[in-house]
Amino acid sequence: MKYLKFLGLAFVAILAVTALAGTASASAKAILCSTNTNPCTGTKYPSGTKVTAQLVSGTGATLTMGIYNIVCKKSMVSGVTTNAEAHGEITGLTFSECSLGTTPCSATAVNLPYTAEAVATAGGNGDLTITSKVGGGNPGATIVCGTTINCTFISSSITFGVTGGNPGILAAKEAELSRSGGLCPSTAKWDAEYEITAPKPLFLETS
Repeated sequence: MKYLKFLGLAFVAILAVTALAGTASASAKAILCSTNTNPCTGTKYPSGTKVTAQLVSGTGATLTMGIYNIVCKKSMVSGVTTNAEAHGEITGLTFSECSLGTTPCSATAVNLPYTAEAVATAGGNGDLTITSKVGGGNPGATIVCGTTINCTFISSSITFGVTGGNPGILAAKEAELSRSGGLCPSTAKWDAEYEITAPKPLFLETS
């Protein structure tokens, strides 16, 4: 019986190691490349590369808070890489033409700049994760809509899916945010899809 129990524990340990190995191989540190080739045979965008993105035409950035849906028709993201492995900073995040139904709203990013780090998965795609910069606050925004809403939402980590292409695409899907101040619902979800205007083309390849 003890022998069988030992075998069972060993089997569980093997499964755990295999799962971790699979996770490690599914994603890896990324480089920004101008071609969908692995290893990169095109331009490897170096440290100091400026990155800019704007909402995909015809879409909006949406913040959902229970029965409330705030939509911003315009939003822009800007940043810069700080090393050759797709590590960098988000230095700008703006929203404009925002509204809650017919009520005009403002949305202002808080705690900039943020740390940004990308990992490659496959096919030139991957993920970009935004977190607080060392010594700074969590990514988020203050939302004001007339006398109805006035609060700040933040998150310790926001992940964008990255689809390589010309242009590349950044997509936040139901990114969860938490209220850090003000009178409004305790949680919210953010959806937005950005096209990367520079550099173009852009693919995530393993380093």
